[in-house]
Amino acid sequence: SWILSATGTAAADANKIVTATAACRRNWNPWARFKFFVGASGAATIQSVRWWIGAFASDPSALDTLITISGACFCYDTVVDGTVFWRTETSDATSVDRKTTDMPVVANGVYTGEIRMDNTNAVVEFWMAYHGLSSATRTPSPLRKVSAHSVVPLAATPLLLGGTATVLATAAATKKLAIGEVCLSMD
Repeated sequence: SWILSATGTAAADANKIVTATAACRRNWNPWARFKFFVGASGAATIQSVRWWIGAFASDPSALDTLITISGACFCYDTVVDGTVFWRTETSDATSVDRKTTDMPVVANGVYTGEIRMDNTNAVVEFWMAYHGLSSATRTPSPLRKVSAHSVVPLAATPLLLGGTATVLATAAATKKLAIGEVCLSMD
């Protein structure tokens, strides 16, 4: 089963599936796993949209980069990226580290994404797997490391967990984010 979040149709409309209060901090060495799919309601498109899935100090819906907040996220923004690959991004609220992965963004594709924060070594690793379309039988696929970052969220900053979807002005229409699993493990 999935928890579905759908935006309105106007530019800048945003919706989210996020914890009500902070769920972790980097200095607790969290590993957060998300099973999710993204798309546009009624259509298989990934145009004119921004998605953030991960851990963040405050709602990143309106942000095209995490530079002003602490966070560690999987993200995609059709204006910023101009590609069809997931990006990983971390920030300590003053610096940002953004990397493009080789994991394609597939409309209505199901993903598992895992964010592993190592406080001692000040690194964040991102792991990901693609499991096929949400309307099809899932394809077993192991997680693989897609990036590692040395710019990390501030150690003691409380972080929310979840995801956001935002409609961009280039082709306004309803966008969706569905989350089927969130697992959190900490030392």
